[in-house]
Amino acid sequence: MKRFFFSLILVAFTLCLSAQTVNLPRSLRSGSNSQSNAKTERTMKFFVGGNMNSNFGYNLALAPEIGIQPAKWLRIGAGPRYELQVLTNGNYDRFTTHAVGASVFAEGVIVNRILLHVGYEYLNYPTKHTTPADPDYARDNFHACALGVGYHQRVSDKLSLYGLYVIYPFMTPNDYYNPLPMFARIGISYEF
Repeated sequence: MKRFFFSLILVAFTLCLSAQTVNLPRSLRSGSNSQSNAKTERTMKFFVGGNMNSNFGYNLALAPEIGIQPAKWLRIGAGPRYELQVLTNGNYDRFTTHAVGASVFAEGVIVNRILLHVGYEYLNYPTKHTTPADPDYARDNFHACALGVGYHQRVSDKLSLYGLYVIYPFMTPNDYYNPLPMFARIGISYEF
């Protein structure tokens, strides 16, 4: 009889203990919860890519880019730029000019894949519409603040495409970008 009461008390005691729940610290947990928490933590990512810039007329620019992505919606980068410009004068003579430079930018993806762009661009253009063989040939520095709005679309978890409409509201005076230039820009980026 003592064994029966002792066994009954032991079963009741274990049932009371099993009804208690104790929350363990995250560092001591194992299983799917800790793995899902590790997956949601985001580390800073890097990206590479490039874009092509044109005003559908006389200017074409190519710009590779590299940068960091501190948040899922924010990208900060830099890269070299090359521009080719084809101009005609009143006699239908064609002039081509080449410019090289660099740019830095920040882009943010906001509501519903809308992309906002702000950047600073530096280019080295000829001061006049001449060729290097002409005696009046000289180079001039072009500085501009670029502002843009566009659309950002993810193709996969690492690859994305974007399109922008860019204007240069603040720039150094020159013969190439007057009065207020507006360009279409398409690009691609790959995160790693």
